[in-house]
Amino acid sequence: MSGEWSSGTTRHSRPPTCGFSSGGPVAEADADSGPFWDACTRGELVGQRCLGCRRWRAPAEFCPHCHTRAHEWLPLPGTGVLRSCVVVHRAQHPAFADRTPYRIARVELDRGFVLTCAVDGEPRIGHVVEIVFRDNLPHCRETGGN
Repeated sequence: MSGEWSSGTTRHSRPPTCGFSSGGPVAEADADSGPFWDACTRGELVGQRCLGCRRWRAPAEFCPHCHTRAHEWLPLPGTGVLRSCVVVHRAQHPAFADRTPYRIARVELDRGFVLTCAVDGEPRIGHVVEIVFRDNLPHCRETGGN
């Protein structure tokens, strides 16, 4: 199975990496997070929801709430509310040294899924943001309708 990996019952043939294409760190896709990264490369946002308790969760082998392994991947809306934001002044990886300061946000999407992502611009807490993709990674930016 060289070059293949599995997420549940689906086999994938692309290499299990994606993320920064401009010399930064590479996010490692695995059997649990692969569908998320596949969707990001297509400019789509998907989330994993437990089939046992129906809660949204970060990609994982089993649900942290009810421990069920069964899950589904569902499309997520491209908008949400900015709940928190932090400005990083000290690069956590050498590849980010020339990008400081940069912002990381927690966005509550319209279906209740919470996404941690990079920030474009200076959106305000409590305002509606939209999710856009750069270098195959989700970023949020404030919409004009606030």
